[in-house]
Amino acid sequence: MEHLDHVHPRLTGSPPSGPGTVVYDRGWSRDVRNAVRCAGALLGLLLVIDRVAGSLDWWRGALWLLLALLLLLVLFPVRVSAGPGWLASRRLLRTRRVRTDLLVAVRPVDGVSRRLVLRDGFGGRVELDPEVLVANPDLWHRLDEDARRSEAAGTLRCGRSALHRLAHRVAGSLDWWRGALWLLLALLLLLVLFPVRVSAGPGWLASRRLLRTRRVRTDLLVAVRPVDGVSRRLVLRDGFGGRVELDPEVLVANPDLWHRLDEDARRSEAAGTLRCGRSALHRLAHRLDRETALGVFRASGME
Repeated sequence: MEHLDHVHPRLTGSPPSGPGTVVYDRGWSRDVRNAVRCAGALLGLLLVIDRVAGSLDWWRGALWLLLALLLLLVLFPVRVSAGPGWLASRRLLRTRRVRTDLLVAVRPVDGVSRRLVLRDGFGGRVELDPEVLVANPDLWHRLDEDARRSEAAGTLRCGRSALHRLAHRVAGSLDWWRGALWLLLALLLLLVLFPVRVSAGPGWLASRRLLRTRRVRTDLLVAVRPVDGVSRRLVLRDGFGGRVELDPEVLVANPDLWHRLDEDARRSEAAGTLRCGRSALHRLAHRLDRETALGVFRASGME
């Protein structure tokens, strides 16, 4: 009795290694330089803004560096290369390779960013942006030639039509994970740049950040300490353990806040609780008087 079996092409061997020209994405080096420039520009801009604002210190500088590195990681391009019978995509930490002469499927993936997924008979899988093939005819011709061989060998049964459509320009490089990283970068930037809101009332002063509020009893202050560094700070402490750290420029720019603090600090001094830091407030008062006088001169045209 004769048995009729379906005969499938047998996949054997290793990737071809004979003579042949290896072709690369010609725009990869330019994209790397652009990614480094963007990350460097972001780092420089944030450092300059922070320095001008007088709020730059070591931990904020480290955070800006981390943001720049995250941006570089997001922008770092995939390097696509191809040789006789193979195609590879290399990311910063990983390389994927597929046998293009033994393809079994070519599948386009639609979404915010279009992708082309290549699979071979050995389980190899490469996902790439079709725009890379459109922008690099050498890569495209290498893939097309090997795909024809796969089709002739009977291994490529799905996706030949997707390769035919590669002549059309495809859009975008944004996908969901890159969008999520952009959002994360924006939120981190907002969290760092979000200004402290300083308010004061009879006997108290508060500084409110995005997620936390600190409050101090200004009529029961025990210490006022200036902190020098890349960014100057004024630290207020009361007898109940309350602590507020603020930029002295906020007081200089807001006379009402300063007068409220100065009035309550005098009460603390009179009550005998303020034993450290009155000289810092005196220096701040002199500076405020000087700024006020300069403002009057400017307004009167006598400067």
